[in-house]
Parts: sequence; C-alpha cells; structure tokens
Amino acid sequence: MKELVEVIAKALVDDPESVVVNEREEKKTTVLEVRVAESDMGKVIGMIGDKMDQHVRFVSFMTKKTA
Repeated sequence: MKELVEVIAKALVDDPESVVVNEREEKKTTVLEVRVAESDMGKVIGMIGDKMDQHVRFVSFMTKKTA
C-alpha cells in the first residue's frame, strides 16, 4: 500500500523527488504519512482538503478490493 500511495503522490506533484512516504502501525491501524515539498502541498491536499478525501477513498477502496 505504501508503494501505491507513493506512486499517486509523485504523479500529483511538480517535485516527485521530494515525496517521502512513511508507514507505521498504531494499534490495529496502519498509518501512512506523506511528505512533499511545501510548494506541492496544494496539489496533494487541495485548497480545502477535497483532493485528500478523494485520494483516501480511492486507496481505501483499492485496499478492500485486493483484500
């Protein structure tokens, strides 16, 4: 899943080399932290977070579909 998130994030930004995805376990949840260049933040999360909602739903859907 980490790799999928990384591919999506790199496709959205102008500076794909700055994309870093960290994965950690918290209780029974996997947390993926995505870091991008400050100038690319709006491209990833959108002006009001709407893009991030869409990305999270897509990754959640893909996780359920492949599980």
